[in-house]
Amino acid sequence: HVREIARLVHDAGGLVYGDGANFNAILGIVKPGDVGFDFMHYNLHKTFTTPHGGGGPGSGAVGCTAALAPFLPGPRVRRCADDPARFESFVPEKSIGRMKTFHGNFGMLVRAWTYIRTLGAAGLRDVSETAVLNANYVQARLRHVYPLAVDRLCMHETVLRGQIEALHDGVRPLGPEAIVTLHREVLRIGKLVDDLHLLAISDLKALPCHPGPADAVALLRQLVHRFEPRAAAAGLTLRLSLPEARQALPVSWDVDRVEQLLSNLVDNSLRYTDPPGEILIGLRAHGSRIQMTVDDSAPGVPAQQLGQVFEPLFRGDLARNRRLGGSGLGLAICQAIAQAHGGHVAASASELGGLRITVELPAQALASPVPEGGRT
Repeated sequence: HVREIARLVHDAGGLVYGDGANFNAILGIVKPGDVGFDFMHYNLHKTFTTPHGGGGPGSGAVGCTAALAPFLPGPRVRRCADDPARFESFVPEKSIGRMKTFHGNFGMLVRAWTYIRTLGAAGLRDVSETAVLNANYVQARLRHVYPLAVDRLCMHETVLRGQIEALHDGVRPLGPEAIVTLHREVLRIGKLVDDLHLLAISDLKALPCHPGPADAVALLRQLVHRFEPRAAAAGLTLRLSLPEARQALPVSWDVDRVEQLLSNLVDNSLRYTDPPGEILIGLRAHGSRIQMTVDDSAPGVPAQQLGQVFEPLFRGDLARNRRLGGSGLGLAICQAIAQAHGGHVAASASELGGLRITVELPAQALASPVPEGGRT
C-alpha cells in the first residue's frame, strides 16, 4: 500500500521520504521514485556491502525527484555544456546551503561504487533475488524449530519467534505448561548451539577425536538399554542384532563421540518412525573395520533425497518431517564424527521399509592432530 499512502500524502501537499537503510530485497527491482518517494537516503550499510555503521553515521547518497533538485545543498558537480569531457561545480538555484561537514568513510564510498560497477544492473537484481530466496529457504527450514512471527513469504529477512517473546507480548499465558515448554526450548537452543559449534569445528578440520580402549558390543547394549523406554512409549520396538557368540569387540574409539553419533541415529529413527514400528541396530566386523547399522520401518526417504540427509538442516518429505524438536543437524554431526575417526556414514533404503544408516569405522581409530596452540 506504499503507493496509496504516498498519493494521500501528496494530495495533502506533503512530501514522502524513504529511509533506504536496507534495500537487499528490492535493489535493481523497484525504483523508489515509481513507488512515490520524493527523496531517499541510500545508506551504504547492508545493501552495498558495508557493515552496519562501517560507513559512518548516515553515510550514503541522497536521491530526489527533479522537482526537489533546485533545493539540494551545494556545491554539486555537472558536465560542462560546451565540453562534455570537462566538469564544473555549481550551487543549485534555490539551494538550502553548503554542506559544512561530511560524516563518513571515503573508503566505504569507493567500495560501494566498485560493488555497483562490478555487478551492474543485472547483477544487483540477482543479489536481491538471491537474498529473498535465501531468507525464505531459512524460514522454511527453521519453521519446525521456532514459530514464525508472521507466517507468509518474506523478503530478505525472516523473523523467528520464541516462546519467551510470546509470553512477553501476552500471546501466551504463563502457566505450568508454558514453563515446561520454555525449559524444553532452552535445552533445544543449548543443543542447537552445541551442534553448530561442533559442525563449525569440523569444517575447520579440527574436530577433536581422542580414542581410547572400548567395547563396541557393550556400547551398543548400553545404547539400547537407554533408549528402550522411549521407544516403548512411542509404540516402537528397539532391537539389537549381534553376530553369534559375539560377547565383546575391542576397539579404540572416542567413546563420547561415538555415543553421540549412535544416539543421534537412534533419536532420528524414534522421531520419524510410524508406530507400531521397529528399529534394528546391527554390528558386524570386517577385518580391521567395524560396521554398525541402524534400520527403521516406514516411512522411508525418497531415493533422490538419500544423498542429502547428511546436509545440515536437511529435512526430507513431509512423511519424515512432521515431528518437532530436532535441530536438523544430527545426521550432519554423525558424518563429522565418523570422518574424525577415519570412517564414513551412508544412507540407503531399509528392508524394514524405512531408512538405513550405515556407519563404518576403523577398529583402531587414530587420534586427531592437536591444533596449533594446544587442544580446544
